[in-house]
Amino acid sequence: MACAKDPASSGLGPENILVVYNRDSVDSAAIARYYRKLRGLSADQLCPVSVNRYALSVPLEDYRDLRKAIIAHIGAKKLQNRVRCLLLMPDIPQGVRTSNPGRAEYLALDSMLADIVTDGNPPTKPNRYPVLCRLGGNFVPKGYSSKMQDACGGMMLVSRIEAPGLLAMKRVLDSAQQGEALARAGTPFAGTFYIDTSPGKPGLWTAFNASMQACAEMGKAMGNRVVIDNTDKRLTTFNAGPAVFYCGWYTLSSKINRGQDRWAPGAIAVEIHSGSARLLRSSMKPNPYANSYVAFFAAHGVAGTYGAFREPYLAAFPKPHEVLTSLRAGLTWAECFWANVPHLNWQMVLLGDPLYRPFPEGTP
Repeated sequence: MACAKDPASSGLGPENILVVYNRDSVDSAAIARYYRKLRGLSADQLCPVSVNRYALSVPLEDYRDLRKAIIAHIGAKKLQNRVRCLLLMPDIPQGVRTSNPGRAEYLALDSMLADIVTDGNPPTKPNRYPVLCRLGGNFVPKGYSSKMQDACGGMMLVSRIEAPGLLAMKRVLDSAQQGEALARAGTPFAGTFYIDTSPGKPGLWTAFNASMQACAEMGKAMGNRVVIDNTDKRLTTFNAGPAVFYCGWYTLSSKINRGQDRWAPGAIAVEIHSGSARLLRSSMKPNPYANSYVAFFAAHGVAGTYGAFREPYLAAFPKPHEVLTSLRAGLTWAECFWANVPHLNWQMVLLGDPLYRPFPEGTP
């Protein structure tokens, strides 16, 4: 599945997307058609598959069938030199039951599909894209060109559109469209930055606090209003205007009412939580084991978010400031995530329009 030299741009464009939808789900087909119209995709860029729409996780055999169906569609439609990103529609299962002794029994299906060129049931492995975005130890965002895909062993960028209800899913896509319209009008990423750090923890926790603080500094540099909460209590309301960027730590006792509907068009939200993307179509409840921050954010108006299907450990999360740096550099939402997530065949899940680009020309 190696790609030829890019005919036009060096990064991700509409021609590089393959929309994968469940032909057995009305919602899945409807959102696939909606996205096709939004981004002007061809009929060949819609890939129908059959998979258990009611299952949160499927057996490895079902995953292999799904993988083969996607590869077959790419071959039949002669898209081998174009497809660099898979966009999963609703009612595609979230997990794969691997039943591997000594390894994770459940993996995020999205993360496995990123390594679609590998057959079977491979172990978790490093993502080469972030490595290729580092020069002399410094992070330098780069678009996911065909040359980059070759260097990454044929990796696919993978995103997903899923939320509690059809209207909420459309709202995610519409928020991205509105964010891009503001950028074209000369007011990109307009809104308040809310940063919810937490003091007094060592190791990676400190590093992620520093990363969130760097996001705050970027917000100030762009002229945005910035609110920082650096206490052991969690930030639960957005009183300084609609949020365009939120990043913070979870709390198991939270009812995850982060801002309610006070989100600006094109907003990005990230909650660092071990199971933040576990139940993407669930109703929101205060039970800590039923909460899905990603679903909550999607249902309340963000354009993009990401989280973990199951326990990924903190080192598996992308650093928020590097994701934001990528966004400001002019990369698409899918590139921002995959240029920073450390692993394939693991637990992280991206939600939102992969082509969302609120800074098309980049910003200092």
